[in-house]
Amino acid sequence: MVSQCCHCRRPRRPAPPDRTKALSENQIAALLRLDVGLREKTFWKLLYESAARADEVLCLNVDDLYPQDKRGRITAKGGATEWIHWQSGTAQLLPRLIARRTCGPLFLTDRKAPAGTPAGRMRGDRPGPPFLPPGGGDLRGDHPAAGQPPRCGPCSCY
Repeated sequence: MVSQCCHCRRPRRPAPPDRTKALSENQIAALLRLDVGLREKTFWKLLYESAARADEVLCLNVDDLYPQDKRGRITAKGGATEWIHWQSGTAQLLPRLIARRTCGPLFLTDRKAPAGTPAGRMRGDRPGPPFLPPGGGDLRGDHPAAGQPPRCGPCSCY
């Protein structure tokens, strides 16, 4: 049986086979030794030490963290609240990344929005379709489901 999109009933394209391989211990050590910014180093270290999904870690807010317990509250795939735990490498970097902040996103960016981009567009509260998929990006405007919340995630049939 061919899987169908829940919005338009078109057949879904099959996902390509995952051919990624785990990094070796030496590759991970080399990655963590790279001279990169504090934000990236903390992100990579937290991913490695917690084994959490990248999108879960990127959604962390400062007030979701319990640094004294080396853990943080995340919203897992499917919407369940779960906990991630980290080790001393992340525990040493987090206070520098957080600085004196008590709330807001953990991983802030230094980049400015491109010229001509309304500030609201970066947050998703812009005119047009009222819904943006949780994975980011817009549903295609010419797709029958544009502007409607997906029941099973962003439509992948196009």
